Amino acid sequence: MWLILQKWGSSLLFLLLIIVAYRLLRIQHILCQVSTDAPCPNEHRLSELKNTPIFFSNLYKNSVIETYGQIHSLTLKKYEIYLPNIVELDFTKNPLVYSIQLNATEVYVVSENGIAGVLSAPPDLPIIKVQTAVALFPNSDLILEPRLHIFFLSFIAYQATNTQLATDLTLQEDFAELRSVDGVHIFVPYENPEKKLWQLQQILQSQPLREIDLRFDLPVLRTQQ
Repeated sequence: MWLILQKWGSSLLFLLLIIVAYRLLRIQHILCQVSTDAPCPNEHRLSELKNTPIFFSNLYKNSVIETYGQIHSLTLKKYEIYLPNIVELDFTKNPLVYSIQLNATEVYVVSENGIAGVLSAPPDLPIIKVQTAVALFPNSDLILEPRLHIFFLSFIAYQATNTQLATDLTLQEDFAELRSVDGVHIFVPYENPEKKLWQLQQILQSQPLREIDLRFDLPVLRTQQ
């Protein structure tokens, strides 16, 4: 018995210390900053982190931090733990890339990773005016459906170098309806938006048209006559 205790005693003691540390060492104090030089907005929203175990917790995947980041368009860059119960969070701002005016009433700003924030007035960003009954935020949070975000990014990039399209879009389930500045009715699917918008650019430089449909492998063109 004594030999067994000698052999396994240190391992059992180490395991016991881990269990005690897991139970006792929990977050009680939260320090928070944005890009090392600004206080975190609405820091009280992070209070739900309290009593989270100091060890064996990956705060990069913590639901409280993920929700906080989505609301404030922030990403957790790094964190430091100070025993026995302090955690310091360092967030970075997600760059804003465009804005959406939804159904002529709500205005959202959107970061490069597709997280939106609500504004009361249009910001100094490229703006897309959207009419839709399609859910932009399918999970009731402020994260754009990925295919829509990719489509909007491509549309904004197109608009930066071309003035042929109006900024108004009508969103359907699988495609967007838009118009050129001279009234051509255009259908563009959400899939492969860069390719489809490049095709559109070439077509608009050709003969006068009434309608352009890019939902198929080959564009369907309808002339004025």
